[in-house]
Amino acid sequence: MKIFCFIISVLSLFLIGCSSTYRVSDFSSKDKFYEHFNKSASDKSLKIILCNDSTINVDNGTSISNDSLIFAVPILKEEKISRDNIEELVYNSYDINIINTVILKNGKLITSNNIQLLSDSSVAFWDYVTTNEYLSLNNVKKISYKNHWLGLPVPLISGTLLGVGLGILFVEVNDTFSSGSSGSQSGSGANMQSSSNSQDGTDEYAFLGLSTIGILGGGLLGWINGWTYTYEFAP
Repeated sequence: MKIFCFIISVLSLFLIGCSSTYRVSDFSSKDKFYEHFNKSASDKSLKIILCNDSTINVDNGTSISNDSLIFAVPILKEEKISRDNIEELVYNSYDINIINTVILKNGKLITSNNIQLLSDSSVAFWDYVTTNEYLSLNNVKKISYKNHWLGLPVPLISGTLLGVGLGILFVEVNDTFSSGSSGSQSGSGANMQSSSNSQDGTDEYAFLGLSTIGILGGGLLGWINGWTYTYEFAP
């Protein structure tokens, strides 16, 4: 039983998320470090930790150029269209107060969920446009992102083995307890046979249940924790 407890303790450590950390000292030059970062983080959802410990979350990746961190930020921008440029307004078929599309006289279509007809018959609409923000790397402590699929295998395998181990441990403990109880009691052969069948059923269900919990739990934890990649820019 001691060996099972030891194995379970070791396997439980592998349920913790895995990670990789990169520093400038790991590369031949700072430019190589930046190049590695740009290739990895160009299309990831990133968590940027600044030197003052504030956080910026970026969904569309980022890149480094001239010791600056460049990332795209969506901004809700208002635009107006003069009534002289409007050919037709297309209203929502379920609500005539909602404009779905503006057809311009040059044939261009403006589609948005936020179109408003103004009092002078012109139209205002709001849409997201992307603008670049620049942040000096002197203000950046570290940047990280997660690969959820890559974080799945190790915890899934560990969770499976852990569940199976707990199932075996439960069966052993239950059998030991049942053996001790049967040794101190007397009864007919039929009753003993029924008790044995009931115990076998309990052991089977417990083993399958604990194994399933281990598989599902390990897989879920692996997906949530993922494999975290961290680039450290400042100590």
